[in-house]
Amino acid sequence: MTLARFLLAKLHIESLSTKNTITGVREALKHLPKNLHDSYDIVMQRIEAQNEEDRKTARSALTWVANAKRSLTVSEITVALAIEPDAQRLDEDNILDIGIILAVCAGLVIWG
Repeated sequence: MTLARFLLAKLHIESLSTKNTITGVREALKHLPKNLHDSYDIVMQRIEAQNEEDRKTARSALTWVANAKRSLTVSEITVALAIEPDAQRLDEDNILDIGIILAVCAGLVIWG
């Protein structure tokens, strides 16, 4: 239960960090979700509201993280996301910065 509370608080902070004004933060504080399930729903809505490329990146990153047998390193996740279907080799120009991956995942993936 403690881990869930920590994660809920983290998702709340992530949500509040998207607000650009004090008024925006105050308004968001009035409507914070009360449980982790509702927080996940809101985060997934934020992911789905992104442009197609960012949605694709977020979905791929979440799939890799959710199915990994262990925590992935930054290098592993960036390379995994860079590999295109049917590619014969890694195109190093297709490797994303970890900051982009973290941003499009809206707080569901962390580094460190």
